[in-house]
Amino acid sequence: MRTFQLTAAFLIIFLFRSAMADIPSVDLLSSDGISKSAESFGILPKKKKEAIKGYLLVSKERNPFAIRAKEEQIISGADSQTEEAKIRSVLEKLHVSGVAKGIHGYKVQLGGVILVEGKKIPKLINEQTDDLIVTKITPSMIEITWAGDEEADEPRQLTIAVDLEPKVGIVLPTSSNNNSSSSPQLVYSNEEDPETD
Repeated sequence: MRTFQLTAAFLIIFLFRSAMADIPSVDLLSSDGISKSAESFGILPKKKKEAIKGYLLVSKERNPFAIRAKEEQIISGADSQTEEAKIRSVLEKLHVSGVAKGIHGYKVQLGGVILVEGKKIPKLINEQTDDLIVTKITPSMIEITWAGDEEADEPRQLTIAVDLEPKVGIVLPTSSNNNSSSSPQLVYSNEEDPETD
């Protein structure tokens, strides 16, 4: 048994040495050995830098990856709205829930805010810099003007209609997909019903 193990070990060493004899020896410490082995790794940084210079575009050539000028960029999202647009959208969502005539004219409740003619409106959005003044209140409309624009040729104004007539509405349930919570929708019936034959 012992002789069999020694014979197998010598056979393995002999096969390993004969296989290694086919591989040419390389001296890695010499400068030729280093350059030959480095070429097998691919492009080196110095050669890569020189190769990239051949692909640089001249300023007159069309560059599909160029950054567009700021005038051409299209900005999307809520941040692209101006402060005026944000204020208008908030005011248009509020509903008039009451009008009262007092000694100094009309007062209107718009959402949770009571508006008085000639007075400023409280801030409606975060970090609001524009001030709004109620310039006119009648039983049918509210006129709001941006402060500082009152004497301009075309002041920035917003007119909100006052409609306090009673309406009949129906609350319609909305379908919920994927167990998402969605609120029901209030729909008002038309004042003028189509004539039926």
